[in-house]
Amino acid sequence: MIKPEITAEELDRIDVRVGRILSVDDVPGSDKLVALRVSFGDHQRTIVAGMKQERENPREIEGRQALANIAAIAAVPGVDAVFVGPYDLALSLDVPPGSPPVFAAAEELSKAVPDGVALGIYIDDPAKCGDWAARRFALQCVSFDGRMLANAARSVVTQAKQAISERTTR
Repeated sequence: MIKPEITAEELDRIDVRVGRILSVDDVPGSDKLVALRVSFGDHQRTIVAGMKQERENPREIEGRQALANIAAIAAVPGVDAVFVGPYDLALSLDVPPGSPPVFAAAEELSKAVPDGVALGIYIDDPAKCGDWAARRFALQCVSFDGRMLANAARSVVTQAKQAISERTTR
């Protein structure tokens, strides 16, 4: 069932976070619940979800297993998009972020996900947008806050070095 749209004010009150599912475990005594251990980068949480009966194997959404089962995950009725975190992808593959195996895995993901399901990716470098678009990742979230902070920090350091240089060469 599709829920009614919410207003911008209601959206501002919601805390939405994206995490990586580390593990999926049965909840003892329940035929509906699973316990998801989720990493949010700076902390981990256990989230109980009533999804045991929605999937033949609920563990297919965790880590490397999710990569192997992406076609089945994307085929679930109501899934409109699959969003990939390239750092999580690299972590799942045990390779450095941005390395060729990450792009190779993205190629495989794009082949496995049906055409009617959008592919999304978080990108930290706007120069990579074309690379990801060529791999069918049309939904792109481009980070600018980290890049903005890094550029501002470089500018401050440059200004400080210049001020020190001017002061010590007089």
